[in-house]
Amino acid sequence: VKEIRVGTLMSNQIGASKTPSGDTFFYIKNPSGQVIAKSQLFTSAMAFDNALHQVKDNTCIAELDDLTAQNA
Repeated sequence: VKEIRVGTLMSNQIGASKTPSGDTFFYIKNPSGQVIAKSQLFTSAMAFDNALHQVKDNTCIAELDDLTAQNA
């Protein structure tokens, strides 16, 4: 979780790509360059831009709810 939070703040750790069919997605890499998260696929450029903006603005301040302790 920490690497995803940091990755969304670091411009060199978040990027965008397209599938062969033209759908767009973004990904987050850890400091060593390994992809650690991928978004859903977007067919609309506006939806993609909005989602990426939301992730960049909100991931670092999002509330965490660790459910693993509840299942123990």
